[in-house]
Amino acid sequence: MKATREGKPRRNPPELPVGLRLRRLRRDNGITLDQVVAEAGLSDVTWLSRAERGFRPIGEEQAEAIRLAIERIVARRESQ
Repeated sequence: MKATREGKPRRNPPELPVGLRLRRLRRDNGITLDQVVAEAGLSDVTWLSRAERGFRPIGEEQAEAIRLAIERIVARRESQ
């Protein structure tokens, strides 16, 4: 286990914010912001981009809608 500058053991980092987790999921699957916005029925690519980076809040329902949109896009790709 690595230590901090003060010599204390470094703890596991806190859970990533929801926006960063969604961004990672989207990018890991090669999905664009435009695709997610269209699939999730969102109105603004800029909002999603800022939300992924932590500059806009994401509610639980929004996060779930985005996650499900990503899953649907992936499922469609796999079925083709």
